[in-house]
Amino acid sequence: MNELQEVGLVGDLCRKHHVIVLSDEIHCDLTSPGQEYIPFASVSENCRNNSITCIAPTKTSQATYLVWLDCRKMQGCAAEFTGYLREHTGLYLSEGRQYGENGNSFIRMNIACPRSRLEDGMKRLAEGVELYMMFLNTQR
Repeated sequence: MNELQEVGLVGDLCRKHHVIVLSDEIHCDLTSPGQEYIPFASVSENCRNNSITCIAPTKTSQATYLVWLDCRKMQGCAAEFTGYLREHTGLYLSEGRQYGENGNSFIRMNIACPRSRLEDGMKRLAEGVELYMMFLNTQR
């Protein structure tokens, strides 16, 4: 059974037992690289007819706690850099290209978190930039 079938089964069970699904999809534009967003209501007729979907088109792409980092002056590409950061520092930042062609040279960082976590993230980012630049210099 694949994930879509599992979600459909949840929808069937909820309908059978008179449970309305409240699907919070407010951050639907935040997906992992290579993953796609699939609305709950699109999975089956039961899911569509027995659910309420919460979305906010301005919630994520225009939120005030998201920082867009300009990587145009950096060697390499932003997508490669975000993968490198994840692998070498554990810091997960979003590739700008997820939001359109104009985002290819940008990465996005969510700073809506406790100060200690933000400071940790900034240290990891600084460490990651240094490591990535050394990595690129060895590739020449």
